[in-house]
Amino acid sequence: MPGLNFISYSAVDAEKFALKLADDLQSGPPSFPVWIFRRELHASAGDWDAQVNQAIRDCDSLIFVMSRDSVTEESNCKPEWIAALKYKKPILLVRLHADASAPFRIASRQYVDFAGDYNVGLAIAEGFGMAALAGRRIANAQVPLARRGTRFRTRL
Repeated sequence: MPGLNFISYSAVDAEKFALKLADDLQSGPPSFPVWIFRRELHASAGDWDAQVNQAIRDCDSLIFVMSRDSVTEESNCKPEWIAALKYKKPILLVRLHADASAPFRIASRQYVDFAGDYNVGLAIAEGFGMAALAGRRIANAQVPLARRGTRFRTRL
């Protein structure tokens, strides 16, 4: 699974968004391959927890979709981003809902804001956030200026 970016999201309130994001990131350009629960989990392969854990361990990064449900203490997403921290994976925060705040342990990270215009959020994610996760240098691009715990801001 090297080269893939694990998308962590809540099926309660962000599945449609996460699937669209996965499709858009994979279609590029540039293309960013993703691992997403709904499409990659195989019931015949056995233990689902083990599959998710293996995917996080093997992927290059984790994209955490912050929705109202995913940031709660009871969310199924919490063990995923905790595993990403454990395996020292880069985490890109994607804010879907304007009132969704990052959990304390990852709140100092910048986030890409999709709460407003989806296409602007996607352009920022593809241009800055994903390239940074992949360790790529962006030619002729202005790096967004933002404080920790704030959204990426661009000069477009």
